Order: sequence, then structure tokens, then C-alpha cells
Amino acid sequence: MQVRQARKRIDQAGLYSSKAQQVGQPGPAIVRAGNGLAVICLSFGAAFAAFASGSLEQRIGNLFFLGFIPAVAVYAGGHILGQLLVVSSKLVT
Repeated sequence: MQVRQARKRIDQAGLYSSKAQQVGQPGPAIVRAGNGLAVICLSFGAAFAAFASGSLEQRIGNLFFLGFIPAVAVYAGGHILGQLLVVSSKLVT
């Protein structure tokens, strides 16, 4: 129930709707870019952990510090920035 309400609020904010993409709001583009960069961070961290020499603990540390933490930060930052851009564009108009 709460998930539906949250998605409805996001749709009302214009973050994922096709209407927002037609108007040219930068919010959805920032969210997509953040998602893509998060996937790239995870891929880089996994590749580095797989191919770098070291013990298992060092590889897990590399995956965590070079992949997971940057991916979460970029993902969250993209969503926060996307929401701020949608809200600020509504305030300006």
C-alpha cells in the first residue's frame, strides 16, 4: 500500500512519466544517468576485485570500496538531484 502511494507521488512529480520527458525536464535524465553510472561503478569494482591479485579479504574490500560504496552514492545522488530538478522546475513555472 505504501509503495503504491510512493510511486503515485513520484509519478505526480513527473520523475518517471513520459509527460516529463516530452516537456524536457532534466530530472528523469539525471536519474537515468545516475543509474547507468552506478552500474558502471559496480562493474568496475567487480572486475577489479576479480582480476587484482590479493587475498579474498582484499578482493572483498576492493569490491566494497571501489564498487559498492561509489555505486550507492552515485545512485542516491542521481535520485536526489533528479527530484530537486523536478521540484525546482515546478517552482519556476
